[in-house]
Amino acid sequence: MPPTERILGSIRLSDFKDETTSPERQEEIITAATTARSGRIVGWARDIDVSASKVHPFDRPELGAWLKEPERFDTLLFWKLDRFVRSVADFHDMIKWCDEHGKNIASATEPIDLSTDIGRALAYLIAIFAGMEAKAIADRVRGSHDYLRRHGRWGGGSIPYGLMPVQNPDGAGWVLVHDPDTKPIVTEMVDRIIAGESMNSICADFNERGIPTPRDHVATRTGKQPKGRRWATTGFGKIMRSRALLGVAEYDGNLVRDDTGLPVQRAKPLISRGQWIELQAAMEKLAVTKTRSSSTSLLLQVAFCPCGKPYYRQEYTKKGNTYSYYFCPDSGRQGTGCTAKTIRRVWLDELVEGMFLAEVGDLEVLEKHLVPGLDNSKELADIEQALEELEDDRAAGLYSNARGTERFRAMHAKLSARYDALAAQPQLPDRWEPVPTGRTMREHWFTLGTVEARRGFLLQAGVRFIATPDAVTMELPEDLRERVKQHTMRLGEMTNGPQDDVPGAPAAVVSR
Repeated sequence: MPPTERILGSIRLSDFKDETTSPERQEEIITAATTARSGRIVGWARDIDVSASKVHPFDRPELGAWLKEPERFDTLLFWKLDRFVRSVADFHDMIKWCDEHGKNIASATEPIDLSTDIGRALAYLIAIFAGMEAKAIADRVRGSHDYLRRHGRWGGGSIPYGLMPVQNPDGAGWVLVHDPDTKPIVTEMVDRIIAGESMNSICADFNERGIPTPRDHVATRTGKQPKGRRWATTGFGKIMRSRALLGVAEYDGNLVRDDTGLPVQRAKPLISRGQWIELQAAMEKLAVTKTRSSSTSLLLQVAFCPCGKPYYRQEYTKKGNTYSYYFCPDSGRQGTGCTAKTIRRVWLDELVEGMFLAEVGDLEVLEKHLVPGLDNSKELADIEQALEELEDDRAAGLYSNARGTERFRAMHAKLSARYDALAAQPQLPDRWEPVPTGRTMREHWFTLGTVEARRGFLLQAGVRFIATPDAVTMELPEDLRERVKQHTMRLGEMTNGPQDDVPGAPAAVVSR
């Protein structure tokens, strides 16, 4: 009696949704085919949630382990070839491996069996058609996504931070709109970067406040468990550099353009073009800034020498004690004329905190909300460039035949009409509207748990301190000075009655 054929059953599924190709269904069919071959099953290679197009058979968790021990089976039996492999190259590798190790491959439902010539020939033919079908599906998917991108619709994939997908109110499919949960975070990110704050500082603050990262936010919104990821400068920088902030479509880092050559607008801008220019300038400045010591100083870019240079921190250790100072980089340098002395960091930090809270601590924290204006200058410039390029192509003979002339005229007419319509619109600047928060600056200050967060608050407020070892002057921006003046007037009216003339609050000065 010939020895019984030892069968290894191979089961694969890309996802766990299709009942007709479920692991149980595949196992049932392979078991019946084994009985028909008078064989016996010696094991199962169950690879669930594994893509045949992306994962080689040798790299699959269970099948790969079996292939390292070929002496344990004679024939690898699968339900259908496309459940086993999708690539002709992968199948060729498996045939070569079988020939080298004296093994067989067979299908439970198709006339594929490498032990016969006809079975081997059919295996090659079926693998070729499977590969062609997989490629055709991939091409259709890519074409569909390309069409959706060029028509301003969302076709799946990653969602720019600050936006969210909703069903298209004007037709089929999905479009992107402002996410009410993350749009305010984007606004804060942009404002703080433009104000000169570092990405490290903002990330530390976000982590301290427990603001979800983009991936955790998406997980929560889709009903999945967030993993508690932390903000980092790499991801933060990508958001600040992305032109998705302007609402335009991008793919692989490049702008997606429509048939007229203009960028596709697939969402309302999260920021204005003016803010975008300021933001990119601030990001460029951050890119070349060399950060200094191992920890943050409260007054970096907040405290300044009388010569105009910002103070930096300096530390040294003597007899086991660490001494920390602020110093002016121009002090004593030939030709600068600066003779500023170093200032003890702890003394200046505490003094600045007291001065700041004494002057503005009772004021309410106001959050700035952007009311977008109307500025078509960038789009007008884009259209002018597109018209010039189109006319250059025409002069070069690219639209010389009758069909080309018709296309040239149609595109030129569209661009020209769009230009005229935009040029007729008024130009309105962006404006910021303050929104009350219900908490004072003093209350907010003491909720900030890190030096980075407090420094960021000082930068946002726009306050500056001119310091020497003997005197410190606080300078407030005009809007904050006006608020201090109004607050002083209200206090005066409550204590002494209406005041006819209350001068603006001067910059605070403390001497020692």
